[in-house]
Parts: sequence; structure tokens; C-alpha cells
Amino acid sequence: MSLLSNVFPDDFREVLVGPVRRFFVMTAVSSFGQGLTISLFVVYLHSVRHLSLGFTTILLSISAVIQLVTSPVWGTMVDRFGPVRPMLLSLAGDTVGLVFWGFATTTRQAAISMAIMALFAGGSWGPAATLLTRITPSQHLQRSFGVNFMLVNLGIGFGGLVSASIVDIHRPSSFSVLYLLNAGVMAGGAVIVATLWRYGQAIPKESVEESHRQDGWSVVLRDRRLVHFVLASLILLIAGYGSQEAGFSLFVIDRMQLPMHDIGIIFFFNTSTIVVAQLFALNFIDGRSRTRVMSGVGVLWAIFWL
Repeated sequence: MSLLSNVFPDDFREVLVGPVRRFFVMTAVSSFGQGLTISLFVVYLHSVRHLSLGFTTILLSISAVIQLVTSPVWGTMVDRFGPVRPMLLSLAGDTVGLVFWGFATTTRQAAISMAIMALFAGGSWGPAATLLTRITPSQHLQRSFGVNFMLVNLGIGFGGLVSASIVDIHRPSSFSVLYLLNAGVMAGGAVIVATLWRYGQAIPKESVEESHRQDGWSVVLRDRRLVHFVLASLILLIAGYGSQEAGFSLFVIDRMQLPMHDIGIIFFFNTSTIVVAQLFALNFIDGRSRTRVMSGVGVLWAIFWL
């Protein structure tokens, strides 16, 4: 049996039609747009727009805090309106923010643009995960989330390659073109999400057990296992993706003295490695403890940072 057959067994391939297929296409498209600019935040403001490094890093930190604080709001919106409407609102806001961001030249313009993107960024991951659980049979959820994560990295990697062929640190207009392209791709992702409208509506109250109709965030916060999971995930993201996105690009340019376009190429190899590893990981983690797998990820990240 081939590797792809192991990743996409016959019973799972039967699921990859209709809404699930469109969802995965949306993931690939949106991730491609994200990959165009994901590694350029610090370099764009500091090296292209010549804003101070202190301001740039503080703005990045504030953006993360805004997204964290507003996440419960998006969760409540999903409960009340279903996942599709928040996703469309998030993509629309992100599109507007990217357009302004591509032409920001002052600290005020950068702060306003980033505030717009941060406010709407929280409406992507959570609602999308909810939608995926709605359209995927329960026995295929783990594999569906694994494939979705693989497509995220594949899209980011190819976005990085395209970015490498466009950006020029001596031509600020090349960054404006890049962010406009990102905005256009996000708008395209919104069109695909709209085709999933009927799968992402709010669950009727009469379909919810009466004992759970008044449940709110207090119930969520009392779940100690969930709280521990969220805290562990937050630490892993700060030490992993967050640190990489925040400082890696500046490290490549200032410390390694490599040209700007090498950032996208390096990110392509980074994400391609993840995609290849995911082909094996999907079967490896099947039937194993997910907590041990997450712990192993943290240990590996710690080793590789050294």
C-alpha cells in the first residue's frame, strides 16, 4: 500500500467530496495568502517602512493580545450565528486591513491597520474548526484535521515562494503589491466559504438539550482539562510559531546577511518538511495518546531551537 493510500484510505476518500472538498480548497487558498506575508511583519515595518524595532515588536505583541482577548467573542458568535457568518466577517475585515497595511508608512497608520487585522483574525481558526466538525463524519475527524493542517503548511510554503519572487527591500511598492495580492486571495477564500453557508448555520435551540441551553463560558472555564490544554497550546505557540514569525525574518537579514527573497525560500522548505512529516504522522498518532504526542512536539521544538 502506498504512502498516499495510507494517508487517504478508501473510506476517507469517500468523504472528500462536496463540502469537505470545498473546505480543504478554502484552507489551501487562505493559507497561500497567509504565506505571502506571514514572515514579513517585522522586516516590513522596520527595514522597509523604517519604523523603530521597538515599536514594531510592541505592535506585534499587542496584536497577539488583541486576538487572544477577542477569541471568546468569536466563540460566542459561533454559538449564536453558526461558524460561517463569523468566518465571512473575519475574512472581510482581514481583507480591508491588509489593503491599508500595504500602504502604511507611519506609526499611526501601521497601528490602525494592525488593529483592524487583529480584531478580525480571531474569527478564522475557531469557526473553521467548528465548521469542519460539522461536515466531517466523527470517525474521520482526526484525519480531517491532520489533512487540514497539512494543507495549511502547503499553502503557506507556496505563498512564501511567490513572496520570494516579488519582494524587494529597496522597492516598498513590491510589498504593497504583495499585501494587495494577499487581500485578493483572502477575498477569494471568502467566496469559497460562502458556498458552505447551509452547513454553517446556528444550531436551533430546540435541538439542544434544555439543561445545556443556558451554558456559557463559566462551564468552559470550569473544565480543568480544557484549561490545561489551552495553556499548554499557548505556551507551545509562543515558543514555536510565535517566536519564528516574530524574529526569524529579521535574523535572516540582519544576522545571517541573506537577501530578502531567501526568507520565503527558507519558509518553503520549513513548511514542506512539515507536510512530508505529516504524511507519516497521520498514521503514527492513530491510536496513540494525543497528550504524549503534544509533549513530544514541545521537546523537539526545544531541541531544534538550540
